Amino acid sequence: YIPVFFFLVKIFNKYDYKGPYIFMEKGLLILYHLITGNSFRDMEDFIPSSSFHEIYKQFWDDNKNELNRLFTELLENINFMFPIRKNKNEELTDDEILYNETFGSFRSKIENYFGILGNKFKRFNNNERNCKITDIKTYNIQLKLVLLLLNIKKFVDIYNIPIKPNHILWSNENFNYPNPNKEINNII
Repeated sequence: YIPVFFFLVKIFNKYDYKGPYIFMEKGLLILYHLITGNSFRDMEDFIPSSSFHEIYKQFWDDNKNELNRLFTELLENINFMFPIRKNKNEELTDDEILYNETFGSFRSKIENYFGILGNKFKRFNNNERNCKITDIKTYNIQLKLVLLLLNIKKFVDIYNIPIKPNHILWSNENFNYPNPNKEINNII
């Protein structure tokens, strides 16, 4: 939610876009197009291609130099990685204090998730050995699978979903899938 809000408030609203659609809808369509890589034709599921082309042109083409300057400025001046340091003999503002508290909380959560990830899946544990990547596509698929499995585990824990015998069959030393005899009872 926060990246979308940032895009709509800090980037998209810098300009006026003519046309019949609501401002936020226009911004969401530009962002959706940017994220999905959909062609203008694919965007016809949401808006006529001629209307989308006009919004696209107004945002990207008419403001190309200004957007380049804005993105450069935002990336150089917005601190996404470090807490704000206090200057000597100066107090932090309330906004800076809030940023540091939020940042610290967020960073702790991220580090905690990486710890869980590394403890559950040795492939992603950088403490025991270097995590070598020879094929980025394979690595990304592995990471997505691991995140999916961790989310399923979290879902099971939150909603107290009972673990049934067939859920733990894979942990049995004699487990074979698919079982040639199509029998489960002899494995349990």
